[in-house]
Amino acid sequence: WCKIVKTLFKNETDFEIQKDYKYRDKTFYWHRQALKALRKTNPEEYSAIQRLKKIKKICMKYAIKNNFENSLISNILFVLCDLQV
Repeated sequence: WCKIVKTLFKNETDFEIQKDYKYRDKTFYWHRQALKALRKTNPEEYSAIQRLKKIKKICMKYAIKNNFENSLISNILFVLCDLQV
């Protein structure tokens, strides 16, 4: 997020003072608004993105713990089925 804030606001005169407050908050606000707009305009795409994020988290968890492949597949299928309802 720091790189994004810097890219968006580095030319502002008070950037160094406000980068962790005003400009970070504004960046997060824009991000929340974009997510809300995405949900409204294309709920299927948003749902797919959420599914992929959950699968990524599961894969990271299993890569760290070095768990069995069957357990990983079961968890991924659970996420896919759960989000389709």
